[in-house]
Amino acid sequence: MKNIYAATIAIALSALASGQVMAADAGDTIEPTTGMTMREINPAYYSGATALPGKTRQQVSDELATAVRNSDAGDTVEPTTGLTMREINPSRFAAKDAAPGKTRAEVRAEVVKAHSTHDAGDTVEPTTGLTMREINPARFAKSAS
Repeated sequence: MKNIYAATIAIALSALASGQVMAADAGDTIEPTTGMTMREINPAYYSGATALPGKTRQQVSDELATAVRNSDAGDTVEPTTGLTMREINPSRFAAKDAAPGKTRAEVRAEVVKAHSTHDAGDTVEPTTGLTMREINPARFAKSAS
């Protein structure tokens, strides 16, 4: 019975020790003949632990405050539907400011101008790309006025 306990303890200790060895960084392994680490022998092969340039905590906080203030979270696209969060649940987001529009008089003037210059024969049929005049020229004969 003592032999089983001794063997079990020996196996457990060897597994523990080998796990720590495998977890070590290969660059920290000492080369026996020179006594130098592999990182010291060939530094180009082992990239150093370089810190990536990042944002400071203050910059991240400022960006978050700006996003919350502008309700930018509503512009996030939900990947499965392709809709923005604002489109999925508009009641959770403030209404976007409407762009300054035209006055009623300006719109009416545009409509009158469009009616006076528009010719129905210039309308393009979307599937063929031809104008209505090209599809049926007899219907859109120009009058000699």
